[in-house]
Amino acid sequence: MDTEIGGPAEGPPSSLRMARPTRIVAPLCSLWLLIAPGWLAGAPAPQPISGGELLHDFGIVRQGDRVVHTFTLPGAASVPSAIDRIDLSHADMNARFSPRVPAGESVSVAMTWDTGRVAGPVEGHAIVRWADRSRAAVTLTLKGTVRPLVEVLPYPAAFFSVFCDEPAEQTIRILNRDDAPLSISRMEKVGEHFTARLREVRPGREYQVIVAVPPGGEPGRHQEALFLHTGPPAQLPVRIAVNILIKRDVYVNPEAVDFGEVRLDEIRRSPSLLDLLTQTFLVKRRGGPFEIRSVRSDLSVLRIAKSPDGASRTFRFDVALDPGRLERSTLSGSIRLETSDPGVPEIIVPVRGVLR
Repeated sequence: MDTEIGGPAEGPPSSLRMARPTRIVAPLCSLWLLIAPGWLAGAPAPQPISGGELLHDFGIVRQGDRVVHTFTLPGAASVPSAIDRIDLSHADMNARFSPRVPAGESVSVAMTWDTGRVAGPVEGHAIVRWADRSRAAVTLTLKGTVRPLVEVLPYPAAFFSVFCDEPAEQTIRILNRDDAPLSISRMEKVGEHFTARLREVRPGREYQVIVAVPPGGEPGRHQEALFLHTGPPAQLPVRIAVNILIKRDVYVNPEAVDFGEVRLDEIRRSPSLLDLLTQTFLVKRRGGPFEIRSVRSDLSVLRIAKSPDGASRTFRFDVALDPGRLERSTLSGSIRLETSDPGVPEIIVPVRGVLR
């Protein structure tokens, strides 16, 4: 029998750059070569690249096509060699090969990749590890572009930044790249801060989804979604992320100060790193100049600088850590700003971080 390895039968769809390697130990057996499908005929041969790698660019294929390619690796010149295992970067890849390689001969590794769960520019890897640990591993790379059967343009997402009384609207195109017609049976909303309607442009081939944010929404950030339930060729709902920022007339950007994790031992060795940790936020007013009358915080470790000093439509705040007050602690507090705006007399900016 062939030695055939592959990732687990199930796993979340993802780009290969994000997939976790699957370790497979291969038994000894003989090789049966896989034959590449006709659409690969005439494709360029794998190009060697630095560091013991072979690269094959399969060009553009449709989602669901199987990419099949055979790599040839040289064996040891004077002694037999053996492949211990091949680590695959994606669950939908597998490999066939002969583990034992006679002296002076080459070995073929036939890679297969089912593209049904990936889309866009993709790259997958198979790392060949030899039984002789002194011999460097070889990385086999398949790369190319997988064109989805259902394409969402310009992005599978809508982004809105509006004031409370402003409406906004975006149009997203749904294109069917498959031969069979596409039907959208229903739309499912997840969230209450937007509306959506569907328009058929070309029956079975092209649709438009008009996503709108009505006025009067709750201020803040809202991460919502729209699911399009489709018929053939798609089997899973098409997800469109809907990201909404509804702003008050006076608003803060970004909405929080986050220092992340600060290593105090590194600060002591290089005090200049404190300058790189300074966080900045802006306070803006839609209706014209106003004043920031006072600035205070419940965290004594903060040093806060405001500019400009007088009235303005936009204020900048630079928030730094006081080197004389640094100690191991969790930063969990706020900065309070008193304003001259009657509608927003006080602004509270959360502050977080960890000093280790």
